[in-house]
Amino acid sequence: MANIQPGDIVAVGKMFAPVLVTAVFREELEETGKRYKRINKLLERAPHPKKELERA
Repeated sequence: MANIQPGDIVAVGKMFAPVLVTAVFREELEETGKRYKRINKLLERAPHPKKELERA
């Protein structure tokens, strides 16, 4: 899954629970030892700020 942005709503886990993305970062899992749930599907894309300005 690429280009996930803050404000996007994604489906996570086995039950495809909707989750609002608040922060996006990349970590090397081997270095941090943290575990994260896999994003299964992008449910809704956040509005792009540039497109919002063009509409006004």
